[in-house]
Order: sequence, then structure tokens, then C-alpha cells
Amino acid sequence: MSLKTFERLANEYCERIESGELNKLSRRVTLNRFFDRICIEQAKKNKKSWKSDLGRYNLYIRESIGNHWLEDIKSFNVECLLNDLPEHLSDRSHDLIRALLSGIFSLAVKYELLDKNPVSVVPARNNCNVNTRTLTEAELVAFIRSCLEEADPTKDNFSFHALCLLLMIFTGMRIGNCCTIRKEMVSPDFSAIYLRDTKQGKPQTIFLSKQAQWIVRTATSLSWNEYIFPSALKDNAPISYPRSVFVRICKRAGIAVNGSNHPIQAGFPTEPFNIHAGRKSFCSHVLKQTGDIRLASTLLGHSSLSVTEKHYAFFQDDRLQNVVDDVADDMTANILNFPALEADSSC
Repeated sequence: MSLKTFERLANEYCERIESGELNKLSRRVTLNRFFDRICIEQAKKNKKSWKSDLGRYNLYIRESIGNHWLEDIKSFNVECLLNDLPEHLSDRSHDLIRALLSGIFSLAVKYELLDKNPVSVVPARNNCNVNTRTLTEAELVAFIRSCLEEADPTKDNFSFHALCLLLMIFTGMRIGNCCTIRKEMVSPDFSAIYLRDTKQGKPQTIFLSKQAQWIVRTATSLSWNEYIFPSALKDNAPISYPRSVFVRICKRAGIAVNGSNHPIQAGFPTEPFNIHAGRKSFCSHVLKQTGDIRLASTLLGHSSLSVTEKHYAFFQDDRLQNVVDDVADDMTANILNFPALEADSSC
């Protein structure tokens, strides 16, 4: 090679370094490779539903855009993929695939392979079907008491699943995170739990009340493996998803739940309660005590206030009624003889 050619190539290389082109090339990885090497491996450690994620990816994503470079996938590509999904899929299935993609790209942003998540501008289909079901005050008391029926280690019906559901209620943690807590995640004084990875792909500190500390201490002292809620069927594994125990606890409490036709306690809502609504119930009580939505959003580990506002910040009807009554009483405090509503009047 001549000296002139060498100088030309050297100058071109320097220009590519200064322009950032080489740095961008070093970040190039396909969606399939990133999912197989990073995403699914992390999911296996932190998600009970990782097999469902793998199935959805293989069925609907791998062949469609899996061989694309991560940085080449734009919002347009994501929307086209979702629009081309089989027509028989429900809106929920559609949104689960979208959520899977969003989680993958959020993790890619965390690993500095992308600057932004291309799914963020693609709307979900269930935007108008937000589930506002939370536990009423009376239901919450009944649910906690029903859990405690199986939380006594000296009883034959003791259940780690019941302790796990109690912890969800007192912390607002996602049930998947609750089930898979390792002893190493718990602080020495039992005042906090440190989650390395969450749905948002970020670490989160869960602060524990005295009630939650009792739950964690009790479970840890009885556990025989690395998880505070150990599986009785598999070695070195956490408990399974507590669906059946949840139904049993709701049945005992007289709370409506899908999968059971048991009698509902008088005065309780007839709309079915589900496990994730326990997290929403925690949020509602945080708002009731503090009125601070930023605080609630932080405790839940949400990526933005909009998520909390749209899907979690619900007030029960009686709470709203009391507020408007208090406001009206304050407005008319200095007005004598304001017409009062007769006790038996109706409209």
C-alpha cells in the first residue's frame, strides 16, 4: 500500500470516528438477537409469564421484524406489525403483543442501543376500557382478614400464597414481582425490598410498612430456598401464580371474583375483583391518605404520571360524594337558611 493511500484511509477512518458513525455501527444488533440474548434471559429470572412472552414473540414478531436492526425499527414498522395481526385476536391479545414490544425496546434504550422507544407513540386498543375496579373499604378489611386465616404458620391451612397476596395489598407490588422475591433482595433490617428489574426495565425500592415487614419476616423465616415464598413442588423455585388461592380468599371474604359463583356479601360490589386490582386498591388508599399523585406514581414504580392517572388513580363513589358535600358545606357556611334537602324528597 502506498503512503498516499494509507494517509487517505487513515483520514477517512478519523472522520468516521468524529462523526460517530463507527459508534453507531458498534451498536447494531438485530431484534431477534437482542430478544434471545438479553430480554428472554432476564424474563426467565423475573417473570412468571416468560413462556407466554416467548410464545407471542415466536408467533407474531420473530419472522415479521425480528431480523431488522434495532435502530432501523420505527413506529411505522410497529404499527404495521400490529395492524397485520390475525383478525381473530382479541384487543387484549393485541395489546399484550404491543406491551411485549414496548418492554423489549425500553430495555434496548436502557442498554443504550436505542435513543427512544418506537412503541411509545403507537396507541393501545384498550384505551377506552380502563378497569376502575378497586376494593371498597369494607372489602379491603374482609380481604385482609381472609388472607390472615391462612397466614398463621401454626395452622394446617397455612399458605405462602396468602402471605404473598397480603404483601401485594400492603405494598402495591405487581404479583409477579411479589412471587419471585429472593432473600437477597430484602434489606437486613427488613425495611425495604430492592427489585433489580421491573416491568419498566428499571430498579425499584419497595418500602415496607410494619405490617409488610411482619409478612416478609414470617415468610423468610419459614422459607427453605432462596425465595421468600418457596415452591412446595419444585426445588429452588418460587410459588406458582396464586390464582386458586386468590379465588378461595375472595370466596371466604364474600368478594365477587371470576371463576366462582359464591354468595357475595351484602353491600359489596357485584363486579368481579382480580389480582391486579389489588395494586390499584393500594394506589387508591395512597391517594386517599396523601392526595399526592406523584407520590403514588413513585411508590408504584410507574414510568410516568399519565400511567398512574389513567389506570390507577381512582376514587370510590362514596369518597367523591363526601368531597362534594364537604365543599358545598364550606361554600355555604356563611349563608343562613340555605334550603335543605328533605330526607324523603326525590327527583
